[in-house]
Amino acid sequence: MPRRLIYITGSTKKICQLTGECDRGRGQFTTSRTESRFGLVGTDLGSSFEHDGRLYFLFGDTVAINHNPFRPPAGDSIAWTRDTDPERCLRLEFLTAPDGGYLSPSVQPHISLGPFEVPLAGFSAHGKMYVFFSTDWNGSADNALMGRSVLTWSSDGGQTPFHYLYDLSVLKAGGRFINLSPVIMDNAVVGDLPDRDGQGLLLWGSGTYRKSDPYLAYLPLRGVEDRGNLRYFAGIEAGTRRPLWSTDEADAMALFHHPEIGEFSVIWNQSVGLWMMLYNAGNPRGINFRVAERPWGPWSPTAVLFDPWTDGGYCHFMHANWDNRVCDFVYDPGQEMTWAGEYGPYMISRFTQGDSRTTTIYFVMSTWNPYNTMLMKSSLVLDPTGAGTQLSGNPALIQSRFGRKGNFEVVAPVASGGLAHYWRNNDNPSLPWSAPTFFGAGQFDAVSLIQSNFGSPGNLEVVARAGDQLMSLWREGPPGFTWHGPYPIVVEGAGGPCSRRPVSGVTGDPALIQSRYGAQGNFEVIVPLLSGGIAHYFRDNDASGLPWKGAPVFATSAGTIAAVTLIQSNFGSPGNLEVIARAGDRLVFLWRDSSLAWHGPFPFVADGREVSGVASNPSLVQSRFGVQGNFELVVPLATGGFAFFWRDNDVQPGLPWHGPFGMETRTRFEALSLIQSNFDDPGNLEVVARIGDQLAHSWRDSGPNFLWNGPFGFTSP
Repeated sequence: MPRRLIYITGSTKKICQLTGECDRGRGQFTTSRTESRFGLVGTDLGSSFEHDGRLYFLFGDTVAINHNPFRPPAGDSIAWTRDTDPERCLRLEFLTAPDGGYLSPSVQPHISLGPFEVPLAGFSAHGKMYVFFSTDWNGSADNALMGRSVLTWSSDGGQTPFHYLYDLSVLKAGGRFINLSPVIMDNAVVGDLPDRDGQGLLLWGSGTYRKSDPYLAYLPLRGVEDRGNLRYFAGIEAGTRRPLWSTDEADAMALFHHPEIGEFSVIWNQSVGLWMMLYNAGNPRGINFRVAERPWGPWSPTAVLFDPWTDGGYCHFMHANWDNRVCDFVYDPGQEMTWAGEYGPYMISRFTQGDSRTTTIYFVMSTWNPYNTMLMKSSLVLDPTGAGTQLSGNPALIQSRFGRKGNFEVVAPVASGGLAHYWRNNDNPSLPWSAPTFFGAGQFDAVSLIQSNFGSPGNLEVVARAGDQLMSLWREGPPGFTWHGPYPIVVEGAGGPCSRRPVSGVTGDPALIQSRYGAQGNFEVIVPLLSGGIAHYFRDNDASGLPWKGAPVFATSAGTIAAVTLIQSNFGSPGNLEVIARAGDRLVFLWRDSSLAWHGPFPFVADGREVSGVASNPSLVQSRFGVQGNFELVVPLATGGFAFFWRDNDVQPGLPWHGPFGMETRTRFEALSLIQSNFDDPGNLEVVARIGDQLAHSWRDSGPNFLWNGPFGFTSP
């Protein structure tokens, strides 16, 4: 079971101000007194790495007492220390110019190193210091973009110009590795890397400044100076669950969805045996953290370990705008009305402490006003209940209009709360599955998923059951891919003409479609009722406010319904609603005609026998097999495996069902979802099922053998 860390509330503390002359919050000189010793007034960032027995720090745009060719305006600075006790602060020594002031790094052949063009991260190998720089700033302070990252090296600790090696990533070409965090590891220890032996450089990256998800790449350490050795993490292979690696940066797959990442850091936390990532974000506000057992994840849901208000930042060592309140005097000269802001959380790997259950991390954090850096620490503990990637309820599968081929999209409830979204990149020949994106606060029991015709290429829409209530959530398209909700489904006129009431008293699995009723196409939801029968609600997508309305309850004669599946077929005009429901271990069939009258429930009979022995949720599609388009149905069996049925819609009258055809009977399927994809002709049947607390994919070819393949797991155990 994947593990995760819990932040120990109140444990994040400022140890000291690392740069600058005066710590105005404490009314004392800083340990390093960088202004009087090196002419350095202020700076930010502070990514660190080990080299030649020293701990080096890479600082960004640096303010000098007097700028000159050794330290130009917006030039950067590099410091080092041999100190080993962070609790006593760190005394920094800076690379210095002949005049005794700090020396700004430069690169030959020349690259621009002005505003937002900074040393990003470094590592040590082959007796050299390697440093990544950003360059090609777009010239905007409000919407800053770092345009390119480059790799350089130095054999004298940066005292003379760094030597340019190659462009690592270019934003205009879709670059996803502009800001960076490198870690050297033994390949055999990590496993599943492109090389089995030797050492490798794991390289986490982000693209558009503070608007990016994180990505992962790999370089063999022995071949780090050859860009052609780069390999990009491109997803998880179903079945083996092993990472896929590509030579094309465009194939790099996001490790999780949180498109706010700019400055960040990743370390291997030896104490608890987890990878750990820190980054600044606006939602949730503060320094966020995530952990993972493997470099590619799955990464835990985000959590905050520093909030500037609740963790003693503002009004203490971070300045609060005096138009808001007068509570501190730590501002830079003339900046009384400028807010401080937390960013650049760069962990210092050598100082990480702890045991197998708890850990304390140390990191550098920038504050903007004052324009300097702080040495911070936080403590975390392993979650005794395990991780939030155990899945429950039913998965919901669609093939979306994202990508050229159309990606697979899956949503499923998370046992510990919230929902998980996975997607498969169907444009990549390896068909990799993504790590999960977590969304939706609260406990959910069942879900249904569609892609609507709202937005472009179409919003993802979810209806979920939470207890006995229905909730709606939706995800907008690019560039944000932001999830919204959960929101209660509130029905107009429920309880009277002027009243509104949230849907309650429901059970089982809801089923959602966008129908051909109305100009836009209404949303139609059916869901079992605790009192018996099936409730039907629809959202009028042509009306202002998109109101939900109730339709008559049906199937009351079937008694207690456990689960339902719904389609709109091509029978009738604009198309009948077709329902298969499970009552006990049996199935019943119902349909609604164009006059809105429901027919049934009818016992589900296949090849002359009433079907029994089924469990969990049925899943129904109308396929492209046959002239009319057959109905295809899968449902888990109580004894294991799942049953497949099909209705021959070209045989009229009669419309006979055939089956059951038992599949994968040695595996217990807890719940499943069925689609027909556009792979092969007329299209493979694709099933995503929950097996235990994880998901697996099965598929049936389009003929002539119609063989089922799988199940292939694609989520982490």
